[in-house]
Amino acid sequence: MHCKLTETWNDVSKEVCTALFAQLLAAQLSGRKIEARYNDDFECSADNLGDFEKTKHLMYYMTIIGGDV
Repeated sequence: MHCKLTETWNDVSKEVCTALFAQLLAAQLSGRKIEARYNDDFECSADNLGDFEKTKHLMYYMTIIGGDV
């Protein structure tokens, strides 16, 4: 879990989390993919992401790819 919609979590405010969630929903509804970048290089495996209570790597960028939205 990177953030929570109800409170600040992982140093991410609920407002930013809401924006990220909306972007993910828009990508899903349009059938597009997202590009996410994290604070350092790593393979996207469960071990590297953490225990889903507190992530080891924080996302700093996300965008919808594959066309204009």
